[in-house]
Parts: sequence; structure tokens; C-alpha cells
Amino acid sequence: MRRPLTFLLWLAIMLSCLPAYLAAQKIDVRVFSQTNTSEVHFTVVKGYYHIEGGGFQKTLSRFQDISLRAEGGKVALFRNNRHLASEAGFTIRGSHEENIFRLNIPGQRERDYDDHLIVQVKGNRLVLVNRVDLEKYVAGVVLSEVGRIEVPEYYKVQDIISRTYALNNLNRHKAEGFHLCDAEHCQVYKNRCTLPIIRESAALTRGDVIVDSSGALITAAFHSNSGGMTLNSEDVWSQSLPYLKAVNDSFGLVMSKAAWQDTIPLSKWLAYLGNKYHLAWEEEIIGQLIRFEQQERKTHLLPGIPLKEIRADWQFRSTWFEIEPQGDFLVFRGKGWGHGVGLSQQGAIRMIEKGFDYQEVIRHYYQGVRIVPHSALHIKGLH
Repeated sequence: MRRPLTFLLWLAIMLSCLPAYLAAQKIDVRVFSQTNTSEVHFTVVKGYYHIEGGGFQKTLSRFQDISLRAEGGKVALFRNNRHLASEAGFTIRGSHEENIFRLNIPGQRERDYDDHLIVQVKGNRLVLVNRVDLEKYVAGVVLSEVGRIEVPEYYKVQDIISRTYALNNLNRHKAEGFHLCDAEHCQVYKNRCTLPIIRESAALTRGDVIVDSSGALITAAFHSNSGGMTLNSEDVWSQSLPYLKAVNDSFGLVMSKAAWQDTIPLSKWLAYLGNKYHLAWEEEIIGQLIRFEQQERKTHLLPGIPLKEIRADWQFRSTWFEIEPQGDFLVFRGKGWGHGVGLSQQGAIRMIEKGFDYQEVIRHYYQGVRIVPHSALHIKGLH
């Protein structure tokens, strides 16, 4: 009996020493991150789930459910309105080949997720964290960010930039006990992926990420539509990155988000500028503030008045706009949608429609980069 036991022990040690990338890589994503909730209903959709917390243990099978509430600084667990346990938190771990669960929060649309759930409490609200396989997360992000489109080759582009973005930002919420959130602060992730074509695309690009000339993961910034030209990273953020440089981008000009228009009362516009920037109301200055042109992208309305601040304050779709006075109103005619740095989603879709492959698209928007498997990078922080 010694030999088989010795062999099994050796095998267990070898498996535990395998590089992380040879196992299923899990990341922790806070879900319903913008919802302040003290109660959630959990239902098993597929597989089996094992609940652990403190000394409490319980197994749920398909269609069985529980409720979790924040009570007295702990997570209280109920089944059929019967209190089962109260602990600092619970881990609800899928224990089958495929595990899917549903979360239902009062007043919110229910959502389905893959793999596992960690439930903790902060003050009088619950913190819900989906511990999910990286590739399933990527597919869920692509579904949330892009949805159903008629150009499936583009999914490969979004797979790779979403995976790159996630792995490059694993420490964004480290102090809070998870890697990423499900909002625009990180990447939108509102559900498990239910479209087979997106799951297939993620499988085809599995592990692929974008690195710069030094081999480091890039900041894979993207936006909806550049309006005809992207921006340098330093024009929007403080850091200048060699792969995030302005490129001519005519591809998106025929797409739906290429142009926009808003109308604002002249008095309201001048009051805003006067209050915020303390301007001296000279005739020449007023003329520059109410009649503004951008043949090419600019970064400032006037020195000291960044266009990115104006965009944020007025919730304009982009910083690329012109101003034309019409009586007591100003007409703002703009180009593009988003911050304008990195990849234009609609431009990329148009490139693929014109025959470019997904790697050519990526290299167009990110200068001097390579696509490599992330297993070669020895990324830390994955489960």
C-alpha cells in the first residue's frame, strides 16, 4: 500500500506547484457595486453549491435558494424564512463541472453569474463578490460592453482589450478585498455571458493580452467613437504613454455615434464659465467663448479652461465640439463619443467590415504593441 500512497502524495505536491496559469484562473469582481442593498436572494440555476461560514456548512442543489441579510454587523442566512446562521461572511462555492447562480435584489433586475459568490457585510449593507473564471468574466464584460452585433470578428478585439484591462488593474480595489467592480470604474459586467458566439470568441482568444515594447501590459483604453481622430493619453490624463498616441481614424465617421449636438442658453454658459474660471468679461474673450472651432482636436477652450472639464461638467459626449451662437442660445456641434483615447469601438467595427483582421485593428489604435499569451507574464494576484 505504501507505493500507491507515495505516488498520490507526490502527485498532489506536483499539482500544487503548477504555475497558476495552468489552472483555472479566478478573479474577484464586486457585483451590484452601485446598489446599496441589505438583502439578496440566491438561487442555484445549475450545478451544486456548498455554503461555508464560520462553523456553518450547507449544500444546495438545483433550484434551491437562500436569502442573505445584513443584520447587526453580520450576514444572516435564511432558508424558507427560517434563520440558519449569522456569520461575518459566507462563501458559496460551486462544486459541479458547471455552476450558475442567480441573484435577486429588491427593486433590481435579477442577474445570473458563473462559479462562486462571496458575501460579506460593511456597515448595514452587503458586499457581493463573484469569484469567477477569468475567461467567463471576459465574455460577460464583452456582452455588457458590446452586446449583440453583426460583426463577430470584433468580439476578438474586445476580448483581448477587456482581458488586458482586467489583468492590468487587479489591484484597483485591493484595499476593499476584491480585484474589480462591475461598473464603468473598472469594466461593465452585468451578467454572465449568454451568447454562444461571444463565449466562442473568448475561447479562440483565450489568454491573449496586449503588451508594450517592454513586455508590460498596456493600459487598454477604449471609447465608443473618436469622431475622426483619437487623443494622446496625456491630453486626457496626466501620463504620456507611447502606445496611446493620436491616430487619424476616419473609419468611425459613418457610424451612429460619430456626431452629436446640444443647445445651451447663452446666459447659462457665460455664468458657468464666469463662476468656475473667474473670467474678466472683455469683448474679445466673450467672442472666443461663444464662437469656437476645432478643425483638429484641441485640449483647451482657452488657456486654463480644459475641454475635459467642460465635457464632464456638461456631460457632453466628447471634447471635440464647435460652438456657434444663435440668438440667445449656443449650438454645440460635436464629433465622437467618449474620452477619445485608445481604441474606438465603432471605428474598429468599421475596420473589420472593410476587411482588416482583429490584430491589425489592435495595432492601428495601440502603437508599437504585441499580442502575447498572458501565461508568459507571470501575473500575480489571481486565485
